Amino acid sequence: MLNSVMIFNFKVILIGLLILIGCLSGETALNDSIDYKADYVSFDRRDGNNVLILKGNSWLKYQSVTLTAHEINYNTETGKIYATFIEDTIYTAGVVDSVKIVGLPTLVEGNETVYGKTMEYDVNTKRGKVFQTSSTMKAQKAEDNLYVKTETIYRMEDNTICGLNGSASGCDHEEPHYSFKSDSMFVDSDNWVYVKPVYFYIGKIPLGYAPYAFYKRTSGRSSGIILPSYNYTSRKGNGIKELGFFYDISDYVDYTAYINYYDFAGFFFKQNLRIRKRYEITGNLKTEYLNDYKQNSLRLIGDYNHIITPTTKLDLKFDYVTRKKLIDNSEDYETDKLKKYLYSGGEFSKRWIINGDVFSASSTYKQFLDTARTEFLFPSLRYSYSSRSLKDYTGLDNHFTKNFKISGNAKFSKSGIILDDKNEFSDNNAANFSFSESYKISDLTFSGSHEFLGKHNETRNNILFNDNINQYTYKSKDSTDYDYGFKHKFSISYKHSVFKYLKLEERYSLQYDNAFRYQTQNLDLKDDWASRYTYDLNLKANTAVYGIFQPEYGFLYKVRHSILPTVNFNYNPDFTRSSYDYFYTTRDSLGRKILIDKFKRSIVGPTTGAEALKMSFDLSNLVDFKLFDNLEKNTSFEHQFFNHKMSFVYNFLEDTLKFSNLKSNSKITLYRGKIVYYNFSSGKLEKLNNFDLDITGFHNQEFSFYNSDKSWIGIENYFLRSIKENYGYEISVPLRFSTNINEKMFSEDEKGNSNLIDKKKSVFTDIPMEFSSNLRFSQSFGDNGYSRTFNLDMSASVDVTENWKLSYRGSFNFNEPGITTSSSISVHRDIHCFEGDFSWDLDNQGFSIIIKAKSSLFRDLKWEEDSRKYGSY
Repeated sequence: MLNSVMIFNFKVILIGLLILIGCLSGETALNDSIDYKADYVSFDRRDGNNVLILKGNSWLKYQSVTLTAHEINYNTETGKIYATFIEDTIYTAGVVDSVKIVGLPTLVEGNETVYGKTMEYDVNTKRGKVFQTSSTMKAQKAEDNLYVKTETIYRMEDNTICGLNGSASGCDHEEPHYSFKSDSMFVDSDNWVYVKPVYFYIGKIPLGYAPYAFYKRTSGRSSGIILPSYNYTSRKGNGIKELGFFYDISDYVDYTAYINYYDFAGFFFKQNLRIRKRYEITGNLKTEYLNDYKQNSLRLIGDYNHIITPTTKLDLKFDYVTRKKLIDNSEDYETDKLKKYLYSGGEFSKRWIINGDVFSASSTYKQFLDTARTEFLFPSLRYSYSSRSLKDYTGLDNHFTKNFKISGNAKFSKSGIILDDKNEFSDNNAANFSFSESYKISDLTFSGSHEFLGKHNETRNNILFNDNINQYTYKSKDSTDYDYGFKHKFSISYKHSVFKYLKLEERYSLQYDNAFRYQTQNLDLKDDWASRYTYDLNLKANTAVYGIFQPEYGFLYKVRHSILPTVNFNYNPDFTRSSYDYFYTTRDSLGRKILIDKFKRSIVGPTTGAEALKMSFDLSNLVDFKLFDNLEKNTSFEHQFFNHKMSFVYNFLEDTLKFSNLKSNSKITLYRGKIVYYNFSSGKLEKLNNFDLDITGFHNQEFSFYNSDKSWIGIENYFLRSIKENYGYEISVPLRFSTNINEKMFSEDEKGNSNLIDKKKSVFTDIPMEFSSNLRFSQSFGDNGYSRTFNLDMSASVDVTENWKLSYRGSFNFNEPGITTSSSISVHRDIHCFEGDFSWDLDNQGFSIIIKAKSSLFRDLKWEEDSRKYGSY
């Protein structure tokens, strides 16, 4: 796959080639101090000028630039610098054996290093040139280093730069495995770079070509053409993918556009306008267009998030399509096909710091993909009035004004549903206004809430569209519906303690509702006022009892037992009685009595049903251990050993069977942590660092207070009747370790048996190996039958050689022997500047293979094939 990242970000070549020129450039001659040293230092007069001559291990530093060479000449009057190397001839038996280059001119600044056989620069005229240059641009990772070479590069007086026969690669070989080459490069004074032509090589074989490339040289992104790649899928056929252009508009905005073409799917055009401003704005606007030889489709996708101020935010998100055929051919088909609908929406929110009030406006739009249904909400407005005391309004500072508080909400929403297949449109409007007040006197609290509800619904059928005037009219209006009502609630609560430890809360609530519309006995809706009074009483008592024991026996340091009982009492009357006039009594076709709630379809909601007088009881028992984790007993840890909860409900109004089933749930954690053993040789308690152990058990049971004939068992029998039981345990053993297979493992034993490695023939290199697994076993018994799980997840990897790595991943279900949940073998090969991965899926009988460049700069330089899914090249 060939991409613009490799070719049209060609500026990385020039950075290495031109760093010498950029580092030594200046408006006047060198005025800062220069540090230098060499084996031989002298001054000479040449053409009436003083020249500093450095020879032999010459070193010169100016500002952040360090230059080394065999010889460096610096004309202190003209500002000319010249650096070169020397050839060292090596003789063997009086015959020339080889010629070695010594003191190659090298310039270092930061992470960049430039080499050249000769370097020349004139500080005054700003002209310079470098011959046979090579540059290394170092990155945080060695595989991301960039290696650049050129034959000659020139810097002119007008700041233009010319280069001849340049190349760039992520491979550091003298003859790189892959590279990008160009005959000539030109950089003008406005930092526009022109390169022509551009060749892509694998070794010495040209595989890619572009007649020219140009871009604006910047320190970040660069505009340029995006080269396409070949692609094949079974749904779309053969195609050309992502032929386009990237335009860097500004530091915060960029634009990308590209075209895809497939045999079966047609033309696909996509563009994306992106905006990024840290801590303030992020946004994307994508447009997708499809021509599938029959019809055109358009899709808009985007999001926009703007922090206008620390208390004011705007969030937008939209996904809209004119024709759902585009979804079937989208580039994100695998993700889109899982969606039930396309969602668009947005919200604007404002919060006032001084008073805490919040205003928000939001909207949503949903296009369902499997039906012709569309839902929208626009607008939805809400204002929340934060709690304030009367002191804030009156300025009076007394007990009443400080403890009397008011808060409120106001909401309005407009929503609708469109059914395209039925030509039906429904419009729903809803409004809600509420406020509440509270007054607290010591442990006594008086509170109230008041709410107005209103809605207006309208349904229209047979919508006719007139394309000529781009508007729609209604053939018929089906129905108009409106409703409103009021809800008031008052409560008194009293929270206090008895005997210091028992916490009590008593609460009485009264609710008064008014509905403009109610349901008649014939199930019709009648527009008339109807009122309803309801009330309830709730009592709650709870406490906590702790017991701490400190036996200090063995590794056991402390034991804490917590008992947490809770009792709830709740009462509400029977509002189905005729005296309340909230329910109608009628008979069905079989003569059975039926109750119809007058308020079921009203805006205030249905009425509470039959009378209830219940008491619920909950009791929790927790046992925590504090354990020493060594024999010295200088450190400890906490461990929750036992957790038990028991609960039941007593119904006072039942004639029989007043007690519900008693539920008991227990969990015991026998061990959780490292496997510990006693080392007799050292006399110390030690841990197996690679192993963990988790052992837990559970017991769940339900009891009845009654015999099977519904007779009371009686307290004297002590034991309740068990009606359901389930218990079991789970053991989990995670294992992780890494080691090296080394020469000692194969050396001679004490009996002198021959070793497996002949030291005279080879040197054994340590082989790193990693292994991890998790073995889980559980059993469950009880009334639901017996069940068991026995699973093993494991992974292992071995660095067979320096360049080969073998890996295995598997998940096994031992409940069904011979069945492997998943299993795969992978082979990784390091190919210097490339890397290859081969993976064989043993279950799906398929494979995947990918060969790619290791450098992140050329990450799209790859070849891949996957027999388990759509192939891509």
